[in-house]
Amino acid sequence: MIAKFWWNSDENERFIGCRGINSARLHGDLGLKDLRVFNRAILAKQFWRLLVHHESLVGQVFHARYFLGSSILDPELGFQPSFTWRSILSSKALI
Repeated sequence: MIAKFWWNSDENERFIGCRGINSARLHGDLGLKDLRVFNRAILAKQFWRLLVHHESLVGQVFHARYFLGSSILDPELGFQPSFTWRSILSSKALI
């Protein structure tokens, strides 16, 4: 049902569709220019949260799994890293 809302755009219905996501906000759409840039920004935000809130449960899990004995600023991919960790780590250059 949610997928239909986002992607099945029709002139007579109130769905958003691809054009609505990439259009300007002043036209009443979401105003996202490039979803890749948006995704990188969200991943960088998660990296920042791990850096600042390292005592959180997620921070402790990632610390124990991927950068035990070092800082999150000097991480390694580790053995069989998860997709989530690889994605968050790819945004390190933005921080």
